[in-house]
Amino acid sequence: MRIVAFILIYAFVGGYAFADVFYVDAINGHANNDCRSPDFPCVSIQQAVENSISGDQILVAKGVYTHDPRFDCAAVVCVNATALTLLGGYDPGTWSTANPASNTTIIDGENLHRGVSVFHFGMPTSLRMEGFTIRRGLARGENGENLGGGLKASNADITLRQIIFEDNKALGIDTLADTGNTGAGGGVYIVSCPVSPPDSSGFQTGTLVRPNVILEQLVFRRNVAQGGQGAVVGGNALAGGLFIHRASLLAKDIDFFDNRALAGSSTGRGYLSATQHADALGGGAAIMFATKGTINSITVANNEAQGGAGKEKGGLAYGGGLFFEGRLDSQIVIPGCPANSMPESPINDVFIADAEF
Repeated sequence: MRIVAFILIYAFVGGYAFADVFYVDAINGHANNDCRSPDFPCVSIQQAVENSISGDQILVAKGVYTHDPRFDCAAVVCVNATALTLLGGYDPGTWSTANPASNTTIIDGENLHRGVSVFHFGMPTSLRMEGFTIRRGLARGENGENLGGGLKASNADITLRQIIFEDNKALGIDTLADTGNTGAGGGVYIVSCPVSPPDSSGFQTGTLVRPNVILEQLVFRRNVAQGGQGAVVGGNALAGGLFIHRASLLAKDIDFFDNRALAGSSTGRGYLSATQHADALGGGAAIMFATKGTINSITVANNEAQGGAGKEKGGLAYGGGLFFEGRLDSQIVIPGCPANSMPESPINDVFIADAEF
């Protein structure tokens, strides 16, 4: 990316008055330019991101965009410690008006890479993204690699409009340990965690800025969150389609079709305690801990949550379509957040209107 000094200058002059526009074209793009000219666009989205700074816009032409191995980015697109706008659906002949319906713009993880990763690194971070299909993203592993197959965002303001998330997966790995790894947010995983170190009791008391999350005209279909196998109990599965933890949420016109949350199985007894077993929460979506906002006009159909199998006792399944968490349970750990990181009330305050199940 361009040097940090430019970001500081923008902050002093106020806003992003001097924001640049970058152009990307998978078919006619070039691999060794700065993406600034519509006549000489970049070939990959990450190439444009690397040339941009906060406040810039990136226009993306129709086509299929995959992982670019030239950059230090495990996902197809990585937005870190910056504020960017990504707009898909453009005709490279004109670059005038986006039309995602006619100019299909696809971010394809190829079942190898996460689609989009957004991380703050201690600096204000935001992403506005419109007019894409994000498909075949894969998040697989542990320590955060098992979260958000299509898109993962940590402590960042997120605006998503006119986006299809399809055939993405978040998979917890199988382990020889007692518990399999959790898989969460097959399509999208948005989380907010305190960033300060814990106090002497191990409780994180740092100031938490609740990120603003705006979701409009989104489709989630055939996404999967799946827990891994464990020696005693399988891993949990949270949200086949959409996972949100502690955010200010405004959502409108969201469809959930054929998404699945599948907890992991075990050849062991199937539980560690009376409250700790392989559970599945929210086949379509799971809205967790202290999320506040409004959801308007949603359709939920043919989604599934399935608890994991065990020799003595299987896991439970909650919310084949939607799951809302409104309690504080010491046995529940939010993937991607440190344990005991609950500096505020866990009660959800979400209003839903015009829902079809």
